[in-house]
Amino acid sequence: MFLKSLLEHLADNSRYPKYQHERRIDIFISFFLRSILERVLNEEISRVIPEFPFKKDSSFATTNIDYFAYSSVAKTAYFVELRQIRCLSIMNR
Repeated sequence: MFLKSLLEHLADNSRYPKYQHERRIDIFISFFLRSILERVLNEEISRVIPEFPFKKDSSFATTNIDYFAYSSVAKTAYFVELRQIRCLSIMNR
């Protein structure tokens, strides 16, 4: 009951233009992301790191990648970026 209400509340608030939905659902995403990636990629994921800093080519500044995932077995790194798609309803008058 609580979890359902919480998720509905987050979904309702995501309609607002400046609402930072991704920051609020991070706890759910980071909890399940390793198993989702393992299933999709069909390989073991050793580590998932949120907000991984990545150096920009043009300066010493960095930008953050949403999640960095690493498979020590496959010796492969994955950058995971999440995007929210907002759907707008257009009402005919």
